[in-house]
Amino acid sequence: LLLNRTMSGNQANKELKVIGVGLARTGTLSLKYALETLLGGKCHHMLEMRGSGRTNFKLWHKAIEHGDLCKEEWDEVYQDYIAAVDNPTVVFYQNLIKHYPEAKVILTIRDPDAWYKSFNFLVTSFQALPTLIKLYWWIKFGNDFKNFMMKLRAKLFLGGPAMPEDKEFSIQGYYKHIEDVKSSVEPERLLVFDVREGWEPLCKFLDKPIPEIPFPRANDTATIAKMFRVHRIISYTGQTILLAAIVAGAAYIWKKH
Repeated sequence: LLLNRTMSGNQANKELKVIGVGLARTGTLSLKYALETLLGGKCHHMLEMRGSGRTNFKLWHKAIEHGDLCKEEWDEVYQDYIAAVDNPTVVFYQNLIKHYPEAKVILTIRDPDAWYKSFNFLVTSFQALPTLIKLYWWIKFGNDFKNFMMKLRAKLFLGGPAMPEDKEFSIQGYYKHIEDVKSSVEPERLLVFDVREGWEPLCKFLDKPIPEIPFPRANDTATIAKMFRVHRIISYTGQTILLAAIVAGAAYIWKKH
């Protein structure tokens, strides 16, 4: 309750306090939860795009098309957030650090081989999902979401740092992203952070006391694998029920005639 009251108060402040510039699968969800604990406000993450964050699709589309938004438009995009990490934020980090010059910047990193393995697993697992699940997602989240994700994927994979099927290219892109961030952000404004380091470096950087709770650990590969297994089971069960219904319906029609 205390966290929710604090978050409600801070959401009136439209200025981002922290911008996360680490690539997906570098501990960005753990960082999201950590920042929400420390800052008392909501942190934007790709997961938000499946919920309330979808309300600003027109502006996200515009940002993808034009490469940037004006400051007032970014304020609208992040109006309910005090921090932002992961996609799609990371695609626009060079613009955002200029629009929010007072925001601190956090670059999450991990072992490049471990990052590629996790990143590739996520992409290939999604691609291997049964058609029924993909169709459900597109119906649930709408055509705008599908179009946005296709444009975001093109931005990340074709003109960006990673290509799922090419490990060497992806890891080169991973290193290049790190160097680009370091050359774009003043050293005193930037924290290069491995989430395995826990609270201490993050709290020191943000000038916050260390919480008396464990550092959040979220969205690891084992969790992702479990999620996709559940999706496959649901899909195959749904397909079996659908096939049974079609067969039963056909049998009923045949008997009637």
